[in-house]
Amino acid sequence: MFNRRSRRLMERTMASGKDRISALPDDLLLHVMSFLLSRDAVRTCVLARRWSTLWKSVPALHIEDDLATDSNKFMDELLRLRDPAPLNVCDICDVCKASDTEDPENVCEVTSNLIAPWLRYALLHEVRVLRVSAPAFPTDLVPISSHLKRIELCLMKFDDPLDLSSCQVLDVLEMTYCNIYESIFCQSLRHLNMKHGCFDNEIRFRISAPNLVSLKLAPESGLTPLLDSMPSLVTASVESSEEEFHHCFVFSSCDEGCNREERFSVVLEGLSTATNLELTSDDRLSVFRMDLKWSPVFSKLKTLLLNEWCVADDFTGLVYFLQHSPILETLMLQLDTPKYKRLHVDETDERYTRKEQSLLSKHLKIVKIIRGTMKQDTRVYRALKMLCAHEVPLEKIDIQSSKGTMALSRSMRTCLHSGRLAALAILVSAGIVLQILACALYNNWWPMLTVLMYLILPMPLIFFLGSDSPSIMSNENDGWVNFTKFLTGASIVGSIAIPSILKHAGVIGWGALTMELSSFAVFGLAIVWFLQMNSEDEYSAF
Repeated sequence: MFNRRSRRLMERTMASGKDRISALPDDLLLHVMSFLLSRDAVRTCVLARRWSTLWKSVPALHIEDDLATDSNKFMDELLRLRDPAPLNVCDICDVCKASDTEDPENVCEVTSNLIAPWLRYALLHEVRVLRVSAPAFPTDLVPISSHLKRIELCLMKFDDPLDLSSCQVLDVLEMTYCNIYESIFCQSLRHLNMKHGCFDNEIRFRISAPNLVSLKLAPESGLTPLLDSMPSLVTASVESSEEEFHHCFVFSSCDEGCNREERFSVVLEGLSTATNLELTSDDRLSVFRMDLKWSPVFSKLKTLLLNEWCVADDFTGLVYFLQHSPILETLMLQLDTPKYKRLHVDETDERYTRKEQSLLSKHLKIVKIIRGTMKQDTRVYRALKMLCAHEVPLEKIDIQSSKGTMALSRSMRTCLHSGRLAALAILVSAGIVLQILACALYNNWWPMLTVLMYLILPMPLIFFLGSDSPSIMSNENDGWVNFTKFLTGASIVGSIAIPSILKHAGVIGWGALTMELSSFAVFGLAIVWFLQMNSEDEYSAF
């Protein structure tokens, strides 16, 4: 029905010869044309006389070409003929594919020289949003603007300092897949997002943006930059990838860069005013751990996420944050790194005692531990012992799997746990009933000898409490674990052997033997289920 009406309307419009689109106001047409590529916007000049000069006032430049070959002449003519109207957006994207025969340095230089006048034109015409995806940023361009609010840079290389201090109202800077080999300065910047790029591997450069409110650093490699003070910071997420760069450097002056591991805090001091903080690293000797010796206090921190680096050397990093975050409310530990990337955790538990002074935040509401897919994880077990040693109640600890099960509310998990306990009780009751029936139905109480084995069945769980291993199935060389395994094997063999011997001796019949073995199967199923529940209950039984 809708298609028929639309077709009829189009036929009537074409029959009447009226151009309804051209009848729209100029402001609306210019707004629609601002979403087109600049080449397509210029092509609209052939539609009608009304459109012949409309493209000159479009408040946007969108260039998506092979800049080295296609856009040079077109852009020069476009900028020459365009009306001096203010720009809302300038979007320059180089779609040139890298060639093995071309010199990368030469390509960067050519592209930089091409886009430099275009960027100057955009800045002179009060551009508000600037997006550039090209091999290099013009080295001789100093951005000066009192209108530019947002800059998005992609696939660019920076060999010279990026000084944006003259952009007085710049609010957002996003850098994606950029290679940054110099410092960044901007006084007005409030939001900084740098991801998938890399920093220098030998020199630690600076980021100076004192008015930042949010910060995200997620480089793929290189030395984490030195962060200057950011008193207005609210949210920060920093990923460090320094594992292969643990060496010292000596510089004649700080003009070339600064390596402050031994003299100053690199990251944590600058992040100490954050309210929400994420610190992740695949490196046991991460820059975060090295910064702890400068004793930064996180007086405003309410939400904190840490990963593997904080568990090394008896949870040094985790303990520090627990003791230096006075109003911390939510703590998240991300312990889901694959086995081959796991960091070393000291096997001793001597530090996990209540004798150690605890400065735990009284505001702490919940501790979330995100584990991997392996159900028994020593790191999680030891983290629980450490948290309890620092007076974190078990009811505030919530352990979740990074994959698989859907997160449930605490009340739903409680109901589910109660239902499992009820089913477990029914299984145990069924086992007892079958055992009694095996004797009562045949008026023969010799099968009650199997009860001795059933009494041994729970003993392994009792003896296992003396072990430091997180699981009965652990391969650790622990005396309690080995004794537990011996008792388990003895009870299983005895539970099958006693009724079998009684049947072989003619003391009981086939009916009693069947009920005895059924009772054993039910009891065995109940114990396996109990162990499974204990595992899924996220180490709460420890």
